[in-house]
Amino acid sequence: MGGKVYVSTLLAPKSYHKKELAGLYSQRWSVELDLRSIKTHMKMDMLRCKTPGRVQKKSAVHVISLQSGSG
Repeated sequence: MGGKVYVSTLLAPKSYHKKELAGLYSQRWSVELDLRSIKTHMKMDMLRCKTPGRVQKKSAVHVISLQSGSG
């Protein structure tokens, strides 16, 4: 009772310790919160890119538009 259930796509769940998975989940959650803060601060709340390269391009274009005064 009161425990947490972690669901993953790992094929060999017995190979990973629960504490290790909990730590990875915590790190992932921190990254998600940081990205949300960055997007909100840059007024890019609706960023829908699926690859890191597209995110970099979209962010660069957004920064350029802010610098030119059109954002």
